[in-house]
Amino acid sequence: MFIQSIFNEGVQENCQAKNQVSGKERREQAGFSLVEVSVVMAIVLLLAIIAIPTVRSYVIESKVPRVGEELARFVLHAKVNASDGSATPYGSIATVNLANMLRDSGLFSVTGSGASQTVRH
Repeated sequence: MFIQSIFNEGVQENCQAKNQVSGKERREQAGFSLVEVSVVMAIVLLLAIIAIPTVRSYVIESKVPRVGEELARFVLHAKVNASDGSATPYGSIATVNLANMLRDSGLFSVTGSGASQTVRH
């Protein structure tokens, strides 16, 4: 009995020692500090500030050739549909005609109606 009680006390002390964690170990287990999270967020914010305009310029640069092709197609369509032998084959080119032709285009947005139509890309 005496030996068993000494053994049990030794086991209990050993378990309590394992369950008690020092302050240093607690700090290591706590995760990220507020300062670390703030620094990471600041870096991500700076990268976003730099990257967003760059990505936007690439998107615009990729649209410019397609916009030019669409406008060239419109001008060619106006020239083909002009009256034969006309001295001004491009006389029918106007915002109203352009807006009507480009209304179904995925590159342009047409707002308004009649003479007050606006074409944007």
